[in-house]
Amino acid sequence: MNYAVLVLTGTYRETEIQTRGLTSASVGRRFRFDVFYLKVESLINRKNVRKILIDCRNDFSTGIFAGLEEIRERIEALKTAGKEVFFYSDSYSGPQLYLASACSYRLLHPMGTLRFFGLSQSFTFMKGLMRKLGIDTEIIRRGRYKSAGDSFGKDKLEDPNREQYEHFLSTVMETISSGIKSGFEKNDDDLAELLDGRVLSAEEAADASWIDEIVNIGSFRERWKSEGDKEIKFRKTPVRSGKRFVFGTGEVAVLVFEGAVIDGHSRRDPVLGQAIGSDSFIPQIIKLKEDKKVKAVVFRINSGGGSAFASENITSELRLLAEKKPLIVSMSEVAGSGGYWMSCCGRKTYALPTTLTGSIGVISIYPSWPRLLERLGINHETLRNGEHADAGSPLRGLSVKEKSIVDSEIDNMYKGFINMVAEFRQLPVDAVDSIAQGRIWPGVTATRHKLVDESGGLTDSIRIAASEAGVKNPVLKFYPQVKHSLVERLIMNVSKEDEETIEAASLIKSLSKLIGKSTVKTGPVALMEEELFRWI
Repeated sequence: MNYAVLVLTGTYRETEIQTRGLTSASVGRRFRFDVFYLKVESLINRKNVRKILIDCRNDFSTGIFAGLEEIRERIEALKTAGKEVFFYSDSYSGPQLYLASACSYRLLHPMGTLRFFGLSQSFTFMKGLMRKLGIDTEIIRRGRYKSAGDSFGKDKLEDPNREQYEHFLSTVMETISSGIKSGFEKNDDDLAELLDGRVLSAEEAADASWIDEIVNIGSFRERWKSEGDKEIKFRKTPVRSGKRFVFGTGEVAVLVFEGAVIDGHSRRDPVLGQAIGSDSFIPQIIKLKEDKKVKAVVFRINSGGGSAFASENITSELRLLAEKKPLIVSMSEVAGSGGYWMSCCGRKTYALPTTLTGSIGVISIYPSWPRLLERLGINHETLRNGEHADAGSPLRGLSVKEKSIVDSEIDNMYKGFINMVAEFRQLPVDAVDSIAQGRIWPGVTATRHKLVDESGGLTDSIRIAASEAGVKNPVLKFYPQVKHSLVERLIMNVSKEDEETIEAASLIKSLSKLIGKSTVKTGPVALMEEELFRWI
């Protein structure tokens, strides 16, 4: 019997790195969902492969829970196709339990443990530190839930921010608990025992029927080989699925936007990480719009937002594409603020139940350093021709008049955001305003509020896109496809255990933070702060 191994390792990403340069190439090991998706599609269509082993490594992680939902859907697709799916991990916690709950057979290392204490969210506030350093921060925003600047301007978690994240966490907890209980055939008491702090050894986990076998991964694979099973390996990284020359075929392109939204060209930013520039991304949209082989497009979003101007420019180009061929929007882990802005373009919008959605609001952050410079003994002079020529400079604070000017600009942009969403979603402006206010929503709640059409993942979006285009046998291909230099590829492919190379990459990254220019602008942005869960 033939089998295949799918390895889960590194930090979840939708696709390959979309920025160029050594600092981008050295960001560490990555799990690419596009590659995983295409591999699963290939295995589904290979009748000679009957067994699949999911090897979940210790370094595997997702920033937000929705990435696990997508991977779990792919595992369920394998089972639906008649495959027997085995799941292995050295230890089990929340993510492993959730993924393993969709598998046929669960394996645990002899020295491994099983536990699930829940999930938590921490918030850091630096207002006191900024005050001690002599740095003042002016935050002007629209949306009482808009918390992107709270780390600098607040010293505690305010009620609106607490409310939105408590709702989000409870939705994630409900989703993972439901999946674990149904997949493992457990009840509330079984889960409560874990949440109460119990840690199960491998033997205890087996006795309690959480796992099926205690074994290390090497021994298990050797057993399959000794039984005559043959491993089917992928010769190279798949770039597409489906056959081009089949009746009713046509390409469905998945266009991925992953990272912060910025003006200009894409680059690796020391603060925002991967930052996708409108000047770099728009040509990709035009290319797909004009490519006759591409019959439909799925616009895949994984972004917390950024520049409002860049978001609107990208959205406008996507709407032109939607006039020529079916465009379906698929939200991944995050479609927040400017990321949600860009979702207002397709025929249908899908979000996973736990996709972080919304944060419809606008904010500007203005740091000023006069007190810090005085303490350091640094003097400065500014020559200007015009009363407000240096408005927003960190060398001085905003005047009362300048605050009023910025506030008016923020207000106009927020109203434009609200009106655009109301028009696209066909909702009253007041209704959008009431559910906007810079608030984040889990996808399931965003769907109830009609900010999203339906709950679903990438597979649902691809299926609808193909149907809208009248394509029965779609060829699936992910974009953009960035060509990296030889040096970049060497760094990307380096082993995580190569300490000298990793140390050098870390040094490059640290230097880039020192000399790099941040893309966080003081002008209005549709941005939400990056929030990561901590699993225990």
